[in-house]
Amino acid sequence: MNMVGVLGSPTPARATDVGLSDHNRLFLKLVADFVISSESQALFFNLDAVESWQSVVTSLNRKTLVLLTRSQLLAKELILAGYKVVNLPAVALTRRGEARAALTIAVLKDYAQRKGQIIFVSGSDSTKTLDTLMILEPQQELKVLQAKSLKLLGGGIQPEVFETVLTLALELAHEGREGKPVGTMFVIGDTQNVLRLSHQMVLNPFKGYPDEAKNILDPSLKESIREFATLDGAFVIRRNGVVLAAGRHIATMNFHHALQPGLGTRHMAAAAITHHTKAVAITISESTGTVRAFRHGEIFLELEKPSA
Repeated sequence: MNMVGVLGSPTPARATDVGLSDHNRLFLKLVADFVISSESQALFFNLDAVESWQSVVTSLNRKTLVLLTRSQLLAKELILAGYKVVNLPAVALTRRGEARAALTIAVLKDYAQRKGQIIFVSGSDSTKTLDTLMILEPQQELKVLQAKSLKLLGGGIQPEVFETVLTLALELAHEGREGKPVGTMFVIGDTQNVLRLSHQMVLNPFKGYPDEAKNILDPSLKESIREFATLDGAFVIRRNGVVLAAGRHIATMNFHHALQPGLGTRHMAAAAITHHTKAVAITISESTGTVRAFRHGEIFLELEKPSA
């Protein structure tokens, strides 16, 4: 639900509104009033769309507030202050994509539950203008949460590993490699079975290195991942973030589920390997730049590149 154009005339500024434009001040008041009258479990607020994050945290109920930002420095500051924070990937996303990425990370951090509504507020980072208020239901946005017995991740996958790989995939999808689009796949967790159901297409560039030198959580590994993303095949990553292989061919035998039209062999392989194992797979579409996450043979998260 987009709230632009229904805000009416501005009201006088309060002390906590200092630094906000008239538009943002009125939008923030609308949000605060809406939260009081709703039965939402949490309020997701993108701080990058306002001039002053202090105005947001002093105007809204801290107990239900989940703060979103692409700034790692601001995220660290807010976490130290005791706030619930989601560090969004530093790439352009549609408002819906931004909401889904934030919801995925929040569920992993136990900031949101599978049942109940989420209020999502965002806007333009560049103009610092709030323009969007949406009501989300986690079970509708993340299909994997619909089954009562399932959590978002299985097989002991560390949430920070999934979050790091998702962010890296989004960066690759938007930036490519040397100006060219990249299509690849990351398979996380249940590596013994994943390796059993796959084989090397090229020499494994990660073979022979100690675990501490090839963990996806180490920022210094990012450039190597970017380089090897141009290889055919998939990355195989342990649940703790150690990258075991790149250029791995994933078998799709004995998997006959239909995927949505337009998805090719990479997506079929991601669906197949997550159907036969407890792994989670993240794919990048070379043609569209869309990032998708798979579990139990199905897509549970889809993040499209915004139109230019």
